[in-house]
Amino acid sequence: MKLRLIYLGTKGGGAEFFRELRNLSFGSKQNSIEYICSDTYIRGDEEPPLSNVDFVIPGVRTIMRRPWLFVEYILFCFRLSKSRSKVINVFLMPSPQDAILHRILKLR
Repeated sequence: MKLRLIYLGTKGGGAEFFRELRNLSFGSKQNSIEYICSDTYIRGDEEPPLSNVDFVIPGVRTIMRRPWLFVEYILFCFRLSKSRSKVINVFLMPSPQDAILHRILKLR
């Protein structure tokens, strides 16, 4: 069973929480956690680089500037919902953008 940590905010307490959980899990040998963050997420200085378990999706500000990215966001949400393995989705500090992703994942 996999765990998927989702943080679609920019900064603040949720970002710190996401950063610390990500740093702790990269120190372990077994990593069955996927990380999803928005492209507006502000990365920390000591944070490990993006790896194969990290997914970056367009944030609200990016979608407002380039509306065609909303289609990419929706397609990514449906791709996540079609995964064959059992996954527990954990939304850290939910934002309004999480509502769409939450609905699509809940359908599965």
